[in-house]
Amino acid sequence: MENIDDEDKIEVGSESETETHHHPRKRRSKKHKMTIAGVIVLIILIIAGGLTWLYTGKVAGAKEKVFKVLPLPAAIVDMKFVSAKEALARIELAKQLMEAQGAGDATDSGQTYDQLIEAKKLSAVAARHHITVSSDEINEEYNNIVKQYADGDEGKFKDELDSTYHMSPDKFKAEVIKQELEQSNLAIWFSKQEDLNKDAYATAKDLQGKLDSGQSFDDVAKAYTQDEATKDFAGDSGLIAFDGLLPEFRTELKDAKVGDVKLVPSRYGLHIIKVLEENNDGANGAKQIHLQQIFVKQGAFTDWAQQQADGLRVVKLLNFS
Repeated sequence: MENIDDEDKIEVGSESETETHHHPRKRRSKKHKMTIAGVIVLIILIIAGGLTWLYTGKVAGAKEKVFKVLPLPAAIVDMKFVSAKEALARIELAKQLMEAQGAGDATDSGQTYDQLIEAKKLSAVAARHHITVSSDEINEEYNNIVKQYADGDEGKFKDELDSTYHMSPDKFKAEVIKQELEQSNLAIWFSKQEDLNKDAYATAKDLQGKLDSGQSFDDVAKAYTQDEATKDFAGDSGLIAFDGLLPEFRTELKDAKVGDVKLVPSRYGLHIIKVLEENNDGANGAKQIHLQQIFVKQGAFTDWAQQQADGLRVVKLLNFS
């Protein structure tokens, strides 16, 4: 019995010694955890203080430098972030455009910021209707602009972009062409929706009925076209370069033959178009086309788009005014 008691004592003593041996480690571990927690809290406080400074008051000076480096949001439009970098880049572009026009530094940064938000709202509306802009569309429009403003000399156009607006072709495509095409494609989509343009489609069908009944295109165009610029000419646009047509016209008329009459929705409304002539006598054998049209204005696209945009959730996080 005494031996057993001794063994028990030895075991108890061993456990006691082991517990005593580990106490310092537990204390060090607890102290280490407290230190890490303190560092984390300090970092959180620093970040919170920094963000409070960044997002309180007007964006200027040192704040601009921070926003140009860090990927921080300037606003939230329809659950998508608008980066502060993009907002500052747009404001800088607006300043460059004003200076190029001889207006000096008369840019209202707050107004430019608001315009960016409105553009993002329209982009969100377009996205909701599955309207996109392809890289091919952007490149095609870019090439048309080069032809129109630099006679097809891309090097000359690049120099003009750089010297006047401090923009690269890629930046011009991303910040100017893409946005314009997105809005144009939304307007084209709107014109194609008969339920949103009931009056316009009713008018167009009535005019097509007049043509089908035997009335001449000239008479109907002079009496009913809503394009005041060509009304006196019975909607005759003359012979023009096919590449100079709106993209939606080129798409609808690429296979059209002389004498064809087609209803073509565009970003502006509905066009009853008659093909009068086609040839390849343009510069370097380019295609030319002679059209006559009866124009019917689309419904209130601007009002519809604004109503759609106003229904989106928007949170402005920065103040540029």
